[in-house]
Amino acid sequence: MWELAGREHDWVAFDSLWQRWARAYSGAKALPLAPRAVRAAEHGGAALRAVIAGASKERDAYAGWSVLVISENPPAARALVERMLAFSKGPAERLELRWMLAGTELAAGRWRAAAREFARGDEEAARGGLADARELLLWNRAQYAALPSLPVPHADIVAVRAEVSRWDPGVPQPNQRPGPLLALRPHLKLYLLGILDSRLGAYDAALREAAALEKLSVPPGAATAVELLARVVRACVATQRDDPAAALAALEHPRGQLPMTFNLLRFVDVYARWLRAEALRSLNRDAEALRWYRAVSEGDVSRATPEMALLAPSRLRLAELHERQGDVASARRLYGQFADLWADADPEAREVVRAAALRAATSRDER
Repeated sequence: MWELAGREHDWVAFDSLWQRWARAYSGAKALPLAPRAVRAAEHGGAALRAVIAGASKERDAYAGWSVLVISENPPAARALVERMLAFSKGPAERLELRWMLAGTELAAGRWRAAAREFARGDEEAARGGLADARELLLWNRAQYAALPSLPVPHADIVAVRAEVSRWDPGVPQPNQRPGPLLALRPHLKLYLLGILDSRLGAYDAALREAAALEKLSVPPGAATAVELLARVVRACVATQRDDPAAALAALEHPRGQLPMTFNLLRFVDVYARWLRAEALRSLNRDAEALRWYRAVSEGDVSRATPEMALLAPSRLRLAELHERQGDVASARRLYGQFADLWADADPEAREVVRAAALRAATSRDER
């Protein structure tokens, strides 16, 4: 609830909800770091510097997520998390902060910086013997590299695909804990190869991987998850081929929601929302597309990096749709939000950012 209040800049409700939470769960009178960081990011200046300085003792990755997603301020979130990292010691804590920092860089359109943080996170996981985390890092890097909306160099996509290809899902990592995803590792490999091949333009290969995925035996209780993996691969190919009707058809009639035991596959669900929104936009079903783009960037799971990575691209698409509908004020505001989020983006995205900044300044009713 406090996240919703923050997104709507209802600061009275935001502060009240956090104060009630603090009293109920910790008996504390002072607000925890996350809401204080959000409020400081809104004011900037000395207030923000003071909160960042205090993060050396009060480390909480959720505060970085809050500043990024609620305040939509990647530089402030980055500074906050970097301060925490400078004073953290345990591999698990450092890995969580590296992960958050990578998400912050993705939200800013900085793939290269995010890739460095994922690599450093892998080092932290290896140092701490966190086998599950190392595998999860590989899955996430592959998923982000496959996103057409992120400025990822072609060579990096090829390199990540080669790494996924070398991964043997039949060989668990040392000391890997049992869990529902263990039986889905072969399915995940085919899914990752499929979405990476789709972005690389190897559509026939991607469809073969989707077909092979569908032929694998389905672990008990995993039918919905396996079906979603294959559907998203097929929707990726249709989207890249500029066939929105086929993309939408691939995503229709799922068997149900992903079980909570598969919440680590949340990225797949979020990506499915993005692909659905893209198809609806291409089919000029603007009202539906607007709802789905909002659903992409307004996730309900705290610290979820998929929403962070798609925060700016969804703003750009919303701006384009509002402009197409003649809502100039909303379009200008959203173009400006996108340009601010990606102000320091990688070179591959700078032309898009310049164009959005221009639209924010000059957008007018062209109908």
